[in-house]
Amino acid sequence: MKTATRIMTATKVIGVVVTAAWMIGCHADGGGSDINVESMLTDMSPGFETVGLSHQQRLIRQARAVDLDVRQLADDIDHFLFLDQPLRLSIYPIH
Repeated sequence: MKTATRIMTATKVIGVVVTAAWMIGCHADGGGSDINVESMLTDMSPGFETVGLSHQQRLIRQARAVDLDVRQLADDIDHFLFLDQPLRLSIYPIH
């Protein structure tokens, strides 16, 4: 019974917070330049190279993928050459 009451209370609180955020909106008053039609038409997505990433974010994602691939390649080679098997000569299995 207590769990159901907590869930109902949490749902109400989340609903109030979401409704308040939706009604108030987000204010990003950075003191920047005014946005007009001409500036929007010349650069439809300022700072972004793809739909959701800037150039720097895209390069970081690619570098992270290459790093992961290179590290996995060493594991794959060890697995292919059976170098990742435990030693059979020791009485203590080490893996």
